[in-house]
Amino acid sequence: TYPTRLTPFISLVLLAAVSLTASGCGGGNGSGASRSGPPVDPGFRERQQEYLELAHAEGGGLHVQMARLVLGEPVNESPIRERIDDVLARPEDGDFAAADLTRLLHLSDRHPGLSPEIVADIERALLGFRYWFNDPGQGQTGLTENHQITYMASEYLMAQRLPDAVFGESGFTGRQRMVRVRPRLLRWLNDRARFGYSEWLSTTYYGVDIRPLVTLVDFAEDPEIRERAAIAMDLLVYDLALNSFESRLGCTKGRVNSQITDLSGGIATTPMAILFGGGSYRSPNESAGTAVATSEYGIPRVLAEIARDPGPFVTRQRNGIDIEEGPTYGIGFETDEDAAFWYAMGAWSQPNVFPLTVRLAEQYGTVPAGEGQVLRPFFEALGILPDDLLNRLSAIPQPITAGSTYDRSDIITYRSPHGTLSSNQDQMKGIVGFAQHAWQATLGQRALVYTTHPGPLDQDSAKGIGGNLWNGGSSMPRVGQHHNVAIVLYDPAVESLFCGLLADLFPDYTHADFPRAAVEEVVSEGHWSVARKGDGYVALYSHATPTWTTEGEFADREITAPGGTNVWICELGNAAESGSFARFVDGVLGASIEVVDGTEVRYGSPSRGPITFGWDAPLVVDGVEQALGPHPRYDNPFSEVPWGARRLEIRRGETSLTLDLDAGTRGG
Repeated sequence: TYPTRLTPFISLVLLAAVSLTASGCGGGNGSGASRSGPPVDPGFRERQQEYLELAHAEGGGLHVQMARLVLGEPVNESPIRERIDDVLARPEDGDFAAADLTRLLHLSDRHPGLSPEIVADIERALLGFRYWFNDPGQGQTGLTENHQITYMASEYLMAQRLPDAVFGESGFTGRQRMVRVRPRLLRWLNDRARFGYSEWLSTTYYGVDIRPLVTLVDFAEDPEIRERAAIAMDLLVYDLALNSFESRLGCTKGRVNSQITDLSGGIATTPMAILFGGGSYRSPNESAGTAVATSEYGIPRVLAEIARDPGPFVTRQRNGIDIEEGPTYGIGFETDEDAAFWYAMGAWSQPNVFPLTVRLAEQYGTVPAGEGQVLRPFFEALGILPDDLLNRLSAIPQPITAGSTYDRSDIITYRSPHGTLSSNQDQMKGIVGFAQHAWQATLGQRALVYTTHPGPLDQDSAKGIGGNLWNGGSSMPRVGQHHNVAIVLYDPAVESLFCGLLADLFPDYTHADFPRAAVEEVVSEGHWSVARKGDGYVALYSHATPTWTTEGEFADREITAPGGTNVWICELGNAAESGSFARFVDGVLGASIEVVDGTEVRYGSPSRGPITFGWDAPLVVDGVEQALGPHPRYDNPFSEVPWGARRLEIRRGETSLTLDLDAGTRGG
C-alpha cells in the first residue's frame, strides 16, 4: 500500500490538471462539456489529485503514463507499445488491453503528448480487433459480464472516433459499427440498472467494470449512453459503499480468484480509496484507479457519506435473476442478444441456455468457457442433437456445473464501527462452487473469518470447477444470517451424484480461515474459536470437532473440521454492545447449541436469543421467521427500493441521489 499525503507545491499543480480534466477542457473529440448531475463529494477531486501525484512520482507502467499525459509530463511510450503488442497477439480476447489503449487514445485528444506514430499504431491495432463473438475470426471465450462491457465500450468509442474507417474483416465502417453496437451497449447498461451486477461485489470484477464505465462517461458523445453509463457507475459505487468496511470490500463476493487474506488486494481497492477516502492504494499503476483519478465522473456526495457511515446498520439487496425467470423479463433462449444476457452471468452450460451455446459454437466458433477452443469440436458435434435432448444432458451434472452461473443473489451485510458480517443467503446450497465467496466476517484489513468446503481438483489453481482451497468449493453452504449472527450449513450434493462414484474426488472436510496474527487476542475452547481486534469481537463454532493447523503455509490461521457435512456458526460482538471481551467469550461458550441430523440447528445466541435453522427449514429468530429472499433491490436505512422499481432514491441526512431508469437521468 502507499501513503496518502500531499506535497504542497505539486498538489497545486496537479489540482489544476485534475480540474481541467474534470471539466473536459483541452480540446479533442470527446464531448468536452461540463456535465450537470448530483453534488459531488467535496473531497473527491483532491483524492484524484493525490493519486495522480503518487503515479507522477512512480515513473513506469502504462497507467502511470496515462497520469503523466493528463499532467502534461513526458510520456514513456515503451509500456504503450507493449500493450499494442498484447492486442495484436490476442485479437480474440485482448479486451483489457484494448480498453487501456482506447482510454489512453481519447485522453490524448484532450491532453496531447503522444507521438503521431504511436497514435497511428494504436488506431491500427484497434481497427483490426475482434470486438464481439459474431465478428469474423477465432471464437471468443471471455463473455462474462465484465468482459462484455469492456468489449462494447471500446468498440463504440473507437467507432465514434473513426466513423469512416473499416474495422477488420467485418467490412463495417465505424459509423456502421456504432449503429450495430449501440442497442447492445444500452441493453447491458440498462440491465445492470434493472437487475444489478451478476458478479456481485467482486473486488476484482467490479474493478474491471469501472474502467469502461468511466471511459463512456468521459468520452461518449451520445448523451443517453453517457448518462446511463453514469447511472450504472453510481449503482456499482452504491454497492461498494454499502458493503465496505473502512473503505475496503469486506463482504460476500460473486467471483473470487484467490484466497482472501487482505482486503487491500483486488482491483476495486484503489478506486474505493479515491472514491470514498480512507482505505489504501494497491498500486500507482493500475487500470481502475487511474481511470477514476483521470475521470470526469464525480462520486455523488451521498454515496461517499454512506461508505463512511460507521453504522450499525443492516443492508439487504438482490442482484440478478434465476434462469427460469428469463421469459418473465422478456429474455428468451433463441437469439444472439439472449446469449449475451445469459453469458454475462456465466450460464452457458445450463438447461435452456445450452442448446443456444451449441448453435453459437457452430455458427461463430464461440465457446464461452475457459478452454473454449479445446471444447469447440465437442460442441459442434452436439449440434446434431435436438434441443430437448441437449437440455436433458445439461441437467445431469447440475450439482457440478450449476456453480459456474452467477444468477440471483440475496445479500445481507451487517456493519458496525467494529466490523461487518455479510453473506449470500440461501443460494447454491450443496452444489459445487467455481469462484463464489458465500460469507465473511471482517474486523480489519487482514482480520477476516470465513469457511469453505475445499475444491476437488488442483488446489493451487485460481479458479475452475470447485475453485480452490479458499474460494468456491466442493460444495457451497446454505447460509442464514440475522444481523450479527450467521449459521452456515454444509451438505454436499456431489456425494450422492452418479451413485456416489465421484465422492472420493471431493475433500472430506470443511475449514475456516481464522488468522491469529491479524487479531490481538484469541480464545480457543471446545468447539469455539473467539477473537478480539480492538473493540470488535468474532466467535466461530464448528459442530464437527475443530482442529487448528499448526504447521505449513496455513499454520495458526486454518481450522479444519472432518466431514463434508457440518454446521458452522459465526457471531460478531463489540465492547459497546457485548461488554468486555471476557464477557463475550463467556456468552458464546455458555450458549446452548443442539444439532440434529447433521444440518438442523438450534442456537441460543447471547445477542439475538433463540435461533433455529436447517437445510430445508426456515431461519427463525426469537420466534419470528426471517426472509432469506428474494430480497428487494435495496433495503437499508438509506433506500427502500422494491425489486423492479424504475426510480431509485438514496438519502442520508440532507444529501441524496435520485436515479430515474425510465428517463435515464440522475440528480440529487
